[in-house]
Amino acid sequence: MKPTETANEIMQTIGLISLLMIGANQYEYYENGLSFRIYGSKKFNHIKICINPYNDEYFDMVFTRFCSKSDKAIETISIEGVVFDELCKIITKQTDLFTQIL
Repeated sequence: MKPTETANEIMQTIGLISLLMIGANQYEYYENGLSFRIYGSKKFNHIKICINPYNDEYFDMVFTRFCSKSDKAIETISIEGVVFDELCKIITKQTDLFTQIL
């Protein structure tokens, strides 16, 4: 699968409206995933989502807070084995940004 196909699959799983709600931009495509910056969260400003290498039905997520001056990672949380329907819930829990309209 091409990097853009994998990234588009992940973006559709999360939902384009959800990505807009968290201010996602500066997308980077990988062979097995996608990363992007977010705005509005005091906890994290970067999310990387990859397909789990051992099981294609699960995702691995990495939430990172980069220092704005030096681009060094200040804080990082990794979550492995996330089911596709829990992606938005975990993004909301980790970033305190809503991904769905109530």
